[in-house]
Amino acid sequence: MTNPHPLAGVYAAAVTPLKHDSTLDLETVPVYLRFLAAHGCHGALFFGTTGEGPSFSPKEREILFRSVRVYRQQIQGFRLLAGTGTPSLSESIDLTKLAFDIGFDGVVVLPPYYFRKATDEGLFNWFSELITKAVPANKYLLGYHIPSTAGVGFSLDLIARLKNAFPSQFAGIKDSSHDEAYTESLGQRFGKDLLVLNGTDSHFHHALKNQCSRRHHRRRKSHLR
Repeated sequence: MTNPHPLAGVYAAAVTPLKHDSTLDLETVPVYLRFLAAHGCHGALFFGTTGEGPSFSPKEREILFRSVRVYRQQIQGFRLLAGTGTPSLSESIDLTKLAFDIGFDGVVVLPPYYFRKATDEGLFNWFSELITKAVPANKYLLGYHIPSTAGVGFSLDLIARLKNAFPSQFAGIKDSSHDEAYTESLGQRFGKDLLVLNGTDSHFHHALKNQCSRRHHRRRKSHLR
């Protein structure tokens, strides 16, 4: 039996805690993290879709990253993932570096979603530069595949090329495509060699049958700012 990937597990798609004036509510962070850990989560993704990542500035993300990291030390083994993808390569590099410098275990990165006709060649070059400049050898990046929202996703050929070029740092993808055929194709082509976190609760069992490593679990919906 192969060993599971270090990031395999159940992750909460975390909401971003806000006060009524839309500023970050840092006082609730330790309570929230303890709640997620007590309910069986191995970790959480901050500033993903549920956390409305694109709605927050780099400075706001940094403030929450640092707060989460401080309180995570009170929960043994709890892992942290950060959403760091933006349409700007330089900003994505800076956010990814920041997350790893602070102590996050991995990042989940959207493709540059404004440019919806980006080619696989262009996306490969974009992610290659991001990984080379921002992802340490002992850390992990997951591509965020949610084409219905981002407008651009990860083809199987693109995934294979990134995995071949960066076999450790490019761990796999978070699949929130809601596409059963795509899930099956991932399993058939990559098997257990690719870390796949399923972001569609209703497709969880189907994903497991097709070599999904674990899932991204939503605890509750977020609210628009």
